[in-house]
Amino acid sequence: MVVRVLGGRFGPCFAVLLAACAGTGEARGAAGSERRTGVQPGSDAGALGQLDANGLDAPDMLDGVGRDGSVPGSDGGGGFAQERFRYGLGCSKLPAADPVTALTLLPDPFAGTNASMWTTGQTVAIDGDTLVVGAPRSGAAVSAGAAFVYGRNAFGQWEYQARLDPPAGGSDGGFGQGVALSGDTLLVSAPNEFFEAPIGPNAGRVYVYRRGASGFGFESTLQAKAPADGDQFGYEMALSGDTLAIYTYQQGADGVELFERSGGSWTRKAVLEPIVPVDGYGYGSTLALDGDTLAVGVTPGVGVPGQAVHMYLRRAGVWEPDVVLMPDQPGQFFAAQVALQGDTLLVSDTYYDDANTDSALATGAVYVYERDCAGVWAQGAFLRASPEAIGYGFGRTLALDDGRMIVGASQDCSLASGIDGAFGLATDADAYSGAIYIFGRTDEGHGLLHYVKSNTVQLREKYFGDSLAASGGEIVIGARGERAAYVLR
Repeated sequence: MVVRVLGGRFGPCFAVLLAACAGTGEARGAAGSERRTGVQPGSDAGALGQLDANGLDAPDMLDGVGRDGSVPGSDGGGGFAQERFRYGLGCSKLPAADPVTALTLLPDPFAGTNASMWTTGQTVAIDGDTLVVGAPRSGAAVSAGAAFVYGRNAFGQWEYQARLDPPAGGSDGGFGQGVALSGDTLLVSAPNEFFEAPIGPNAGRVYVYRRGASGFGFESTLQAKAPADGDQFGYEMALSGDTLAIYTYQQGADGVELFERSGGSWTRKAVLEPIVPVDGYGYGSTLALDGDTLAVGVTPGVGVPGQAVHMYLRRAGVWEPDVVLMPDQPGQFFAAQVALQGDTLLVSDTYYDDANTDSALATGAVYVYERDCAGVWAQGAFLRASPEAIGYGFGRTLALDDGRMIVGASQDCSLASGIDGAFGLATDADAYSGAIYIFGRTDEGHGLLHYVKSNTVQLREKYFGDSLAASGGEIVIGARGERAAYVLR
């Protein structure tokens, strides 16, 4: 089965700003424009189309849905049937999300010393009372990278605990390019790690750490089944419990390797193949894993055919193909990012515009898919940046947690500050300062809960929201341009 949606394209901040000032409306999301539906073929349910940042469908977007909110083929019931289709509230209902009230800058691991060459905040991970911030580069000619571990103290505050360096003291391996955390297990990838001849550079490794009485200690190293120059093993990875999915370039025939832990040891269980043929590269360039469900993004390039999300299920210990989710028309960068929790999947197209053209006004979009009790995926909501926002990159990062759908827009350019600050016109000095959007379900309905930007001095190219992770109601936000990370709760 295939679910079909649309794709698009984006452009720079100054072009969006000019269009907004000229009053074209194109830079404001075109909330009333007509949409194709994203229903499962053969279903009798009409799909709601575009959901803007206010959580509302424009009047002409209600085609296929009764004006009383009922879905054709249902027994009526008003808003519940409408929202059931929108967010797939069947088997794992999204809970109502609590508001966020505090944004805190994490303690500087360098304690004020010169860290101007580091990329701290480029990757982040959180699970319970532990969070990790990756810094894969220092900007120097030789850069091993590092990962910084934070823990919660007796007062509930986050404090810096430890710095992890490559166990072998590797050089220029990009250690910290990927970080993943689950319980007492921490994974740190170094996708540019060098192998001795005849393999060569950029083959990549993933380092496994386990937490003991004195903190995280190195345990083992994972590498590709057949390491080769340029594999970049670990550039993308996803961890859920004792299961790990890792992307590897494989000399132009990209792949995803699956590992499982048993008895304290990691074993390669499978090397996945695309469900449908993929022409070129991009298979596995984005990954999301939750329990027995794996989403594998395919992004062969901007505007290149074949963009899709391949879904897999683990049944009786064996990973099997499930379904392919793909654009109804050639997407611009569909599957740029994916996020998965329970029966909810987010898929972004960071180059989306309303006309699906090579437009300098595109700001990006996020598709919300939900799986019903029969195991069928269908598109529900369609998320866009606020009409008042200036900038692009909406969907650059994604996360799901406790009923929140979190969307990073690291190239946002507005002058807002902090939680739900007022939008303002951008200047060149504020270009790409970045922002995140939090959508979800409240007692009043569904829609945008919060628009959040850094609450410190705005900086050009701060890229707030360039990395995201969420757990237990807290959101970690990387700002690599500021060489920092924040916690939102």
